[in-house]
Amino acid sequence: MFHNTLESQAPEARRQAQWQLVQRLVRKAARSSREFRARLAATGMGVGDAQTPEGFAALPPLRKKRLIALQAEHGLEHLLTCLPGSLGRIYQSPGPIFDPEGRGRDSW
Repeated sequence: MFHNTLESQAPEARRQAQWQLVQRLVRKAARSSREFRARLAATGMGVGDAQTPEGFAALPPLRKKRLIALQAEHGLEHLLTCLPGSLGRIYQSPGPIFDPEGRGRDSW
């Protein structure tokens, strides 16, 4: 018995479904997150450069130290892809990192 039908997908079907979700997330981040757009611009990349797994792998990662600095410099809204008021809550870790949580179902 499977917990979710996604667990029984063929590997290629699962890979395709995951890749579609990644592509949707990249487009949303480019459209809605000032920080993501700034990182793309700083490297001369655009959303179109992330259309393949290799292109996606070339996207610049956001390191934890930089995340802390960005949140301190610009606030959480600079990194979000939604309005802060649409969040379910914002957890502050001892890091100090502000960790936004949506209103959707919590998988945990």
